[in-house]
Amino acid sequence: MLLEHPIDLAGGAGWLMRCDRVDFEPGGIAPPHRHRGGGIRCLLRGRLEVTVAEGAPRTVRPGEAWFESGREPVLAVSAAEAETSFIRFSIQPAAIRGESSILYVDPADAGRGRPRRYTVYVDEPIAL
Repeated sequence: MLLEHPIDLAGGAGWLMRCDRVDFEPGGIAPPHRHRGGGIRCLLRGRLEVTVAEGAPRTVRPGEAWFESGREPVLAVSAAEAETSFIRFSIQPAAIRGESSILYVDPADAGRGRPRRYTVYVDEPIAL
């Protein structure tokens, strides 16, 4: 096991389990953002510098995992010299099934180019 982390799920809400993959082009950036739910990510290839809230940047290498609660803003910068990919498993509100979970800190970032691709493998409601 690489990482385990509890997720606080408010009672009464419907939830879904999402497993997807994010592929960054070399030098790709995910501007400061949050998600509608928390989850664990694991880097597959490349290198990613991840900054959570006001914390220090952390360099993540292939095989390493990290947790994002969805509440704190995250900035992610991929390696300039190679493509970077990670998988993530998250618990999201059921109401966003089939939709993006990302919420940008600066709403203007939503309209900017996205040098990354998403592949969704699982996006299914779960019962608690």
